[in-house]
Amino acid sequence: MNRKSIMLFMSLILFFLVLFIGLSAYLKTPKRDIAIEDYLIEGSVVPEERKDSEIQKEEDERSACDIVGAMDFTAKEPQLDITSEENQIYLEGYLKVLKNRIPTIGKVEVKYYKDLWKAGIEFEQLLKEKDTREYPYLYYYDDLDGDGKPEFAINQGCMFLIKYENEQGECRILYQTESCYFETIVGAGQIWYHDGLHADIVRDNYIGLGEDGSFQDILWLEKGINPKYLFYKVGVGGDPTYFEDVSEEEWNEITQPFFEMVENNAVPRKTLKEVFGDLLEENTEE
Repeated sequence: MNRKSIMLFMSLILFFLVLFIGLSAYLKTPKRDIAIEDYLIEGSVVPEERKDSEIQKEEDERSACDIVGAMDFTAKEPQLDITSEENQIYLEGYLKVLKNRIPTIGKVEVKYYKDLWKAGIEFEQLLKEKDTREYPYLYYYDDLDGDGKPEFAINQGCMFLIKYENEQGECRILYQTESCYFETIVGAGQIWYHDGLHADIVRDNYIGLGEDGSFQDILWLEKGINPKYLFYKVGVGGDPTYFEDVSEEEWNEITQPFFEMVENNAVPRKTLKEVFGDLLEENTEE
């Protein structure tokens, strides 16, 4: 083999070697994601995380009218699901509260009935008024939070909705608020607060159960009744930082189901005798 042939052979080997190295490097290089490439080039494919953010943005931008219009304002009838023996245990527990035998436990403090704000009538006075069917001698005793067990609510200047925990032998305050305005329990886990006394403004608040089972503010309504300053405002959620102004037509449309529910439904309130029955006679001997 002459010198010229050897040089040609070596050149071919070097060419194929370079070609092999380049092909190997290309195969090892990560490919661009096809979906992202299509999105960048044509805008036809949107990454999944972008879809989620857009959906969340749409939900955040929903108006109060849309949110309230989608609410279910069906009254939930209390459904007690206990035996007579269990009922006796609950009644005895709530009677101990009224007699200051066991305290009530709130979110931040523990207090006896006699020390509850704007509440706490002496038990002897309650006994004298055990058949009185008027404020402040009426009570709620029913399934007031939808769990099938009886809760006890006192409205004697301030409403306290109390739950007796049988296993712990203690009472927990599920809900409390000022009741110098109109307030009533309209269903299991449903409370209507109404204030028509301040500065030509009628206020209504709907309190219901949140996902964690606690009572929370669901809906806020304000209506100006002064002919010189008529307005309609809607707020949703707990203590809204702002109310959304709506037209009279929108107001009538979205609030009608709410007012029909709260004005036509109410959990019956009972006298002390109707709640505790013969237990009152037994306790007079203690």
